[in-house]
Amino acid sequence: ARHRLEGTGLDAGLGGAVQSPQCTVRCPCGAMSDDRTQLDYSDGVRIVFTPEEIAYAVRVGIETGVDVIKVGYPGDEGAFAEIIAGCPVPVVMAGGPKEPTLVGALEQMAAGLRAGARGAVVGRNIWGEDNLEHAARAYAAVLHDGLSPNEAVAGA
Repeated sequence: ARHRLEGTGLDAGLGGAVQSPQCTVRCPCGAMSDDRTQLDYSDGVRIVFTPEEIAYAVRVGIETGVDVIKVGYPGDEGAFAEIIAGCPVPVVMAGGPKEPTLVGALEQMAAGLRAGARGAVVGRNIWGEDNLEHAARAYAAVLHDGLSPNEAVAGA
């Protein structure tokens, strides 16, 4: 799986030299062939969010010695909980693809937090909103105050 590790050695080396924690963003791309020997790019390059691919991405992060792993939510809370339970370092969620609604994005993040994610790194699901401050406050309410997505959106 060399194609998935490109750049990882350099990243790990830089962190060690300056004594800073290492975070890796693991984004499995494409679909693996049945024998897991090659990627299928027939539909173009795309990030894959299946539980199997997210678990593999987390494993690659563990094996490269990072301190924090950022991955997308696989859409299955139980599978994500199992992935996180087997990870010796904190897992944070990537914000993922732009969701049609803020509540939808927050529901995905809340499910990841219930599964054991230690936080989230969100970009487009905030930047893509008309009211950035409202979206950021809603995320903070779910992440830090434990509100439900609907409560967070109503109170932000």
